[in-house]
Amino acid sequence: MKKLFPALAVLASVFINIGSTAAVTNQSTITSVVQIYTVNSQEEIAVGSGFFMSLDGFVLTNAHVIMDPYTGEPSEQVYICGVDDEFSTPYCGMYGTVLTYNEGLDLAIVIPTYWLDWNDDYTTYTYTEIDLNTLEIDTYVDFSDYIPSLGDEVTILGYPAETTNTSITLTEGKISAFTFLDDAQDIVYYYTTDATINPGNSGGPAYNADEKVVGVASAYSVSSGNSYGYVIANDVILAWFLDLVDEGYLNSDFVSIAFSNDYIEEVASYDDADLEIFKDVDYSSDNELAIYYLKIRGSV
Repeated sequence: MKKLFPALAVLASVFINIGSTAAVTNQSTITSVVQIYTVNSQEEIAVGSGFFMSLDGFVLTNAHVIMDPYTGEPSEQVYICGVDDEFSTPYCGMYGTVLTYNEGLDLAIVIPTYWLDWNDDYTTYTYTEIDLNTLEIDTYVDFSDYIPSLGDEVTILGYPAETTNTSITLTEGKISAFTFLDDAQDIVYYYTTDATINPGNSGGPAYNADEKVVGVASAYSVSSGNSYGYVIANDVILAWFLDLVDEGYLNSDFVSIAFSNDYIEEVASYDDADLEIFKDVDYSSDNELAIYYLKIRGSV
């Protein structure tokens, strides 16, 4: 048995207004989104979001959500917390392991390792190993096979509060700009949106009107009184996935099912060597976050 998060009781709730036009019609869209708790080497708690993207429970999130800033390596304690519906609060029913990550792209994949059975006061648990070969997650969501257009609505789901008594949160906005990975504009790196992305929302999915994932919520900035969110685009996600197929982390059949063949052929022509954006910066650097935000704002 293992103790978890003695500081949870003092964490505060956060409430965000939901626009009247925002709606989710598919229940699996909600239940596929998970809250990710990590405990770093200094026993500090961090929270983020992610989502189930496959039948065997692979979770896609941001690299910065799972990294330990003191060691520059993934946190050893990663908990996957889900909900039954929009009216429930997250329950950390799984212990996860970081399968792989890319700091430059700010993407990571977490796989469930153990089922957790908590005691009544939610301080200790017993665990049972998860067999990924037999695990069947019925709440995973699909990726969109196309990039959204300027002005398209985007919906972001996630868990912005470091607490266990707040439900999943929805924010909505429009795509206001595209930033490309290179001058040739072959690959969309990220979208700019006016949808709110709070710190805990990082790693959560961004959906189009069909409730298909178009990207991963990553960061936000405030300029001249205006708040902007940044969403890592499917172009980059797919390019990374194709690289992970070559490295043996992902199955090619999964990627083929997740994205259309035409889309895969288009993105596969890109030189994935350019996907390492920050070759000389890692998450142990004191200036990593500052460099990252300067990059997404086009300053570096």
